[in-house]
Parts: sequence; structure tokens; C-alpha cells
Amino acid sequence: MVFSGLDTWSPSVVVPQPDPRKPVIFPVPSPLMQFQLEMLYFRDMRKPAPSKTANHIRLLARRYHVVYSPTSGDELAHHITRLADDMVELDEIERLLIGLQRAGHLSRTEMVRLQAQYLRESKS
Repeated sequence: MVFSGLDTWSPSVVVPQPDPRKPVIFPVPSPLMQFQLEMLYFRDMRKPAPSKTANHIRLLARRYHVVYSPTSGDELAHHITRLADDMVELDEIERLLIGLQRAGHLSRTEMVRLQAQYLRESKS
């Protein structure tokens, strides 16, 4: 989301094109859409509880230089769960797990095992 001009509050959505020097900018159609975009991109993430598994996941992400990068599928899933009145928010560690799995450094089974271990530790 890019704000067009410093003195106005008219947000725009930037869609990447094959030529990165020439992005196409579409205006956001309504204040409701503007609010939803702010909720999607500017909400505070929960602080993860310090745990041995969380530190291990952070170390893996640091070692492999992996960060979570949301995809269009992630945005679709966010909107589907929001419309179903079932907000699902992943914290920093869960997002790093997804990034590590997408980058090929964790198998799906390893990711689920680490997430379950992390959730058990953060629960207690």
C-alpha cells in the first residue's frame, strides 16, 4: 500500500508488473477497503513467549536468511477467515516457520512438529 502524496491520505495499491520500473497503481475504492487494508498490514503482532523452540526457529531463520513474505494466497486466506468471523493471526515464530518451509529448509512434517512443540511451550 502506497500513499499518493505526503499531504493527502488517499491510499493506493501497487501491483508489481514484469518491468519493476513501471508499477501500475490502482486507487483503493472505499474507506471500508482502506480500513481493511490497514488492519491487514498495520496490525500489531503478538509478542511470542521466550522458549527454547522459538529461539531454535529464530536461529534457523537467521542461519538461512529467511523471512516471511506474504503471498496472494495468504491474503485470500486472511479475507476468507475474516469473512467467516474467525480471525487467525500468526505470530512471528509461526510466520518464520512458514517462511522456512516455503524456502525448502523444513519439510511439512518438521514444520508441524516444531509448531506443535512451540505452541505447547508457549501455552505453559
